[in-house]
Amino acid sequence: MHFLVENFKIGYYILFVSINFYGGTVVKNKHKPYQIAFKIALGFLLFVFLGCSWEKYSSIPRIELLPRLAIAETDFRLPKETFGGNHRGLPIVWTVINQGATGAVVKDNALTTTAPGEVVVRANVARATVARGANVKDYIKDFTILVVTVIGSHAIIPDGIKSIGPRIFWECEQFTTITIPNSVTSIEETAFFCCSGLTSITIPDSVTHIGNSAFNGCSNLVSITIPNSITTIAHAVFYRCSNLISITIPESVTSIAVSAFWECRRLRIIDIASDNSVYSSVDGILYDKNQTILIKTPAGKTGAVTIPESVTSIERSAFSGCNELTSITIPGGVTSIEEYTFYGCNRLTDITIPENVTSIGRSAFSGCYGLTSITIPGGVTSIEENTFYDCRGLTSITILGSISNIYTNSFPENFLNTFKANNMAAGTYIRPNQASTTWTKL
Repeated sequence: MHFLVENFKIGYYILFVSINFYGGTVVKNKHKPYQIAFKIALGFLLFVFLGCSWEKYSSIPRIELLPRLAIAETDFRLPKETFGGNHRGLPIVWTVINQGATGAVVKDNALTTTAPGEVVVRANVARATVARGANVKDYIKDFTILVVTVIGSHAIIPDGIKSIGPRIFWECEQFTTITIPNSVTSIEETAFFCCSGLTSITIPDSVTHIGNSAFNGCSNLVSITIPNSITTIAHAVFYRCSNLISITIPESVTSIAVSAFWECRRLRIIDIASDNSVYSSVDGILYDKNQTILIKTPAGKTGAVTIPESVTSIERSAFSGCNELTSITIPGGVTSIEEYTFYGCNRLTDITIPENVTSIGRSAFSGCYGLTSITIPGGVTSIEENTFYDCRGLTSITILGSISNIYTNSFPENFLNTFKANNMAAGTYIRPNQASTTWTKL
């Protein structure tokens, strides 16, 4: 009965919102009656389809978050009852479907193994899910659990394992090193998510795939070498690896996600193999092979950077978060500054925008509060949203051309009022210090 009540509560709400949204809006806008009827009918269909089938999705017992890692010869506790959703506290019956070489048995919700390997266990929750039409049925799901050997803080994955699945080492903070055997060909997404104790790991040449966020949050990793069998560095693979200093990328890699190294705040060197056909690196900075595109500067880079004269394009967010850089020299061939390019470079004090630049993207210099002066080339006609937002140190802004469009939050305190008061005329505008809100046109 519970699921029927919940279904109709949700369904009624959807119908009510649909009638008020569709019906009310069309009446206000004086639409014709048949249009009102059509949209109320659409709302009713939403009620029938979504309301009556909602329970199918909300009642599934949330045991998918079950840890997937066990230690050989140590009891692994399996949950006794369901949690989350509308059906809490239902008993779970566990059975071993495939024990592999582990010798696994389940007794009193404890999984006991005698050797490392993989074991498949099945969860069975009687009368746990409700299909469309209110047919109650059992919830049955199989889970593969990896059983490893642990010596101190060192985890050893047994030989013969082919894939390290999602969430296997999820938040396993106790391990400082993990041995991956040559049998492994795939490291799936989130496999080592937030293994914050991990200081070193060797990825064997047998691995051909590393999934999204595989090492996300491994905050104590210092260096890592990608094997020559990998072709893609996926989304957020090393996101928040805050102590990672260097990464070596082989010739085989042909694709690197822009988010791969986000928030790697100490990363100083991205080292690309010289025979890589797609990428190259100069002074630890990532470029395309011909060094016409600057792709990514590691966030831990310090001091001054001089971009090679061959570069004509700088990728979005290329310097984002490089808060140890003080000076950047951009070559004359660059014609646009993309959005977020220098976002958060808060120690940057010296940068010159080349005269050939005709567009500056939103938030391009946002948070560069070490800058004291900036000159905007004559070809720039529009200042986008947040372009110089929170550049609190600016005391001199020179505009060489005619600006026809500007957002209210593009510049620091009260600059826009002064700029408009001067009919948005080209020239140099100054204020006595960064605390002042009074700008004057020279």
